[in-house]
Amino acid sequence: EEISSLTESIEDTDKKVAEATVLRKQEHEEYEKELAANTAAKKIIVLAIDRLAKFYKPRSSSASLVQVSSHMASESDSPGPPPDTFDAYATKGADGNRVITKLEFLADDLEKEIKDGEKEEKDSQAGYEQFVAESAEKRSTTTEEIESKERAKAEAEETLLKTKAMSKAETRKLMAASDYVKNLHSEC
Repeated sequence: EEISSLTESIEDTDKKVAEATVLRKQEHEEYEKELAANTAAKKIIVLAIDRLAKFYKPRSSSASLVQVSSHMASESDSPGPPPDTFDAYATKGADGNRVITKLEFLADDLEKEIKDGEKEEKDSQAGYEQFVAESAEKRSTTTEEIESKERAKAEAEETLLKTKAMSKAETRKLMAASDYVKNLHSEC
């Protein structure tokens, strides 16, 4: 009875390890997919930041495009103030810097998410490995206990058989002695 309960315990442990292995594989596959998606998104965002930076923050050599004829024109040729329907002039760099800043913020968030995912993956793997090691230890201990109980059972069965055989032999001797005594009493 104890042996069968220990055997069931081993089977239960093996089943839990198999379930944990399947779950761990699924978690790892999800991590790999998420890592690939986050890495690709970060690369795209970094590429967008670089392109926007080139547009909104051009190098000083390309910013020096000036019309030469405007230097030669007289003051009477000036076009005058802009019409009242336009808003105040804003440089293209101001709006671009906000966009770039937001994209950099997104890139930083993705980097944090990637690092958090890596830490979570390492922790999950360590927990899984610890569970498997503990399960293997439990299985080994339980197997040794089963073997010990089976040896004790075999020894007890052997002793029982020897005792039964000895009991039969002793019973025969007693019967023989009883018959001898009976024969002696009948002769006397």
